Amino acid sequence: MKKKLSDVCYKYKDGRFLKTSYMGDGEYELILTDEITKDCLFSTDWSLSEILRCCDGIYDDEGEYIADTLDDSNFIIHKTEIKWKR
Repeated sequence: MKKKLSDVCYKYKDGRFLKTSYMGDGEYELILTDEITKDCLFSTDWSLSEILRCCDGIYDDEGEYIADTLDDSNFIIHKTEIKWKR
């Protein structure tokens, strides 16, 4: 059984994936992570440039601050789908 959860993931030039993390009050931070999870999947309804502009900071897996925004030209877009096993 296949179930499509999202359409794309974004891989940064150093091989890490972009991931969202909900901070509360409608605010999100972005994380560059080595491990791909469901939080690395994005709908194509939002462009990468919109995602990068609307975040409240970009961090690494250890919570260290990286930047306010990143350049979207440094990412590669991968079409993605999740397959569930029963």
